[in-house]
Order: sequence, then C-alpha cells, then structure tokens
Amino acid sequence: MIKKRGYRIELGEIEAALYRHPAIKEAAVLAFPDDDGVPVKAFTSTRDGSRLSIIELKQFCSENLPLYMVPDFFSSLESLPKTSTDKIDYQKLKSMK
Repeated sequence: MIKKRGYRIELGEIEAALYRHPAIKEAAVLAFPDDDGVPVKAFTSTRDGSRLSIIELKQFCSENLPLYMVPDFFSSLESLPKTSTDKIDYQKLKSMK
C-alpha cells in the first residue's frame, strides 16, 4: 500500500483492474518513491505478444479505476520476469525502472 496525493492506494487493486483487460496476460504494478512523489509504473505483457498503446491502457484504467489510481507510466514487455517458483519477480522489475 502506498499513499499518493493523500489517497491510500493498494497496488494489487491496480493489477486486478489490468487483468480485466482482454488482451493482458500478465501485469505487475510498482511504486518508485522519489523526491517529487510516488510515481506508479505498470508492467504488462499481452496474450498475443503485441504492444498495447499507452492511450488505450490509460483509458482502460480510467474507466475501471478512480483517476488517482491510474498508473503514471506503462511498460510493455514480451513476458514478465519470473522467480524460480514461477511467480512474477518484482525485484527484477524494480531494477528495470
């Protein structure tokens, strides 16, 4: 959970909303706190390997989430990195910033 602009945001809720998009196969959402605030970045991969446009992703998120929960940045990957137990490797994603 993070706090952004006075709102408490559960990153898992953003991920759950992204998984509702019919083209998204995997999604991970991370916060990168810095001096200017807490930007939120969403990493996604699609079922067919294509890239979704940022406009499409932002529009989908704004229709399914409150505006303060829409990620600031999106990164499309062929597939998200996995740990040895086949779970999404958030530490590796954090280093990809």
